Amino acid sequence: MPELSLVAEFEGKIIGHILFFPLPIKDKAGKVVHTTLSLAPVSVLPELQRKGVGSALVKEGLKKGGELGFRSAVVLGHVEYYPRFGFVRADSLGIMPPDENWRPAFFAMPLKRGGLKGVKGVVDFPKEYIEAG
Repeated sequence: MPELSLVAEFEGKIIGHILFFPLPIKDKAGKVVHTTLSLAPVSVLPELQRKGVGSALVKEGLKKGGELGFRSAVVLGHVEYYPRFGFVRADSLGIMPPDENWRPAFFAMPLKRGGLKGVKGVVDFPKEYIEAG
C-alpha cells in the first residue's frame, strides 16, 4: 500500500522511512477474524536518530492507517520504544505472534476506539518475514 510507505526528507534527501502493511489475524480454526496493520521497522539515518524523525513517522503512519479504515496495528520491536505511542503487549489483548519467542516484544494497539474489541487470534505473517526474523 503506497499510502502507508512514508519517508521523511530534509533538504531534498530521504532521512527516514516507515512501512505499514495489512495482515490477517486468524482464530484457532484458521478463519480471518480481523485485518490489522503491521508496522515494519522504522529506519532513520544514524546521524539523525534521537531527533524525533522516527517518532514523527510512527505517529503519521498510525494516523494514516486509521484514516484508511484500519482499526489496529501491531509491531515486533523495541520494548522501550513502541509503548510510548500507545502499543501494549499484544498477548495481553489476546493477540498472539506466530512465534512464541516474539511475545515479549510483540505489541498491538487500536487505532480507533474499540478497534480490537473481541479480536483474539494469531497474526499471520508471511513466511518470508518469519524466516528473516
